[in-house]
Amino acid sequence: MKQLPKPRYHKDSVQIIKMLSEINKPASMTELIKHVESHYKPHPEDRDFWHTFGEKLAIGVSCGYILNQSGIYSLVKPRPTVQQILTETRNRTNTKQTKVKVGLTRKQTFLMLKNEKLSQERSEKRPEKRSEERSEERPEKRS
Repeated sequence: MKQLPKPRYHKDSVQIIKMLSEINKPASMTELIKHVESHYKPHPEDRDFWHTFGEKLAIGVSCGYILNQSGIYSLVKPRPTVQQILTETRNRTNTKQTKVKVGLTRKQTFLMLKNEKLSQERSEKRPEKRSEERSEERPEKRS
């Protein structure tokens, strides 16, 4: 999975949630940009703002409190509290890739847990195979 950029400030994710809740319906990227331009007055040349705007959306989607369905962004129900969002983004900046289960559907949670279990099984099997191969090779050499 592609590693997403980390937020510059913990409040970034709260801002994007606020924007989506102000629109109060699922919105495409262009609708979100129009909303931001009308309410926050950023300049088109302000590349830093638009870069962080994309970061905020990506982090919200990866943390599970913003849904992205074919380019339409919406908030999950029930909506996470501000404290949950701040905690999740803080965890994300402090650790490599914190997996947050807030707002995930049952299927997403199941698939995520299944993938974790498979990766753990693979990592456990690799050292065992090596030790078994070594133990099998030793008796053959002795006889």
